[in-house]
Amino acid sequence: MKRNVKVEFICDKALYGVLPNPKPANKMLPQWFRKMSEFTPDGDKSPGTMKACIPLRDAMSSGYIIPLWTDIHAEQHLNENVQFYTPSETNYGIGWHTEEQIKGSPLKNKSPINPWKLLNPWTIRTPKGYSCLITHPINQPNDHIEVVSALVDTDLFNAKINFPFLWKRPYGKEYFSDIIPAGSPTVQVIPFKREDFEMDIRPSTDNDDSLWKKTLKTLDLSYNGKYRKWIWQRKKYR
Repeated sequence: MKRNVKVEFICDKALYGVLPNPKPANKMLPQWFRKMSEFTPDGDKSPGTMKACIPLRDAMSSGYIIPLWTDIHAEQHLNENVQFYTPSETNYGIGWHTEEQIKGSPLKNKSPINPWKLLNPWTIRTPKGYSCLITHPINQPNDHIEVVSALVDTDLFNAKINFPFLWKRPYGKEYFSDIIPAGSPTVQVIPFKREDFEMDIRPSTDNDDSLWKKTLKTLDLSYNGKYRKWIWQRKKYR
């Protein structure tokens, strides 16, 4: 029987049962995606919408989502830096980085002010040989923040991982005040086994060409569930 790989999310004793729990990403898909039809007006013989794209859905459904653990009130006055406010009782709110830490990076173009960081209450622990890709929820942009991606060897890093993010709203152009509520999908955690990979670049062989043609014939380049039926492999996150 295949053994499940355990991914642990560990919080302070006092916060256990109080914080919104991390959940498998497929349980946290956004409402706009759930409501979307798989079909365009042309019906099931058309290429379908993005919801019909199984590789795209797999990316959004992989791993786990850590929901925001506290309400965050963001306020930005004209020509001033954004200010974040969290309930006084939380020890896990917002920290900050300096502009110098991303100077020279294209990330600076995305955020006109300094980057920030979410002070995460969860320790993520994986078995020996497993790491985690930590990223903004895939294909789920918003108007406020964008978490910066990172890869952490969570079998060895036995501490809480903070999540740097960029504040995306224009600086100094308009007054802004809003609450990002606790429970909002904030970070996607995708565990994987560390292995050594070796790249091989070569011209195609007759066998490669035959496989390519066979695959196209199987899929027929149209949406009718063939990728799901003949190629897709189930991934389980519990």
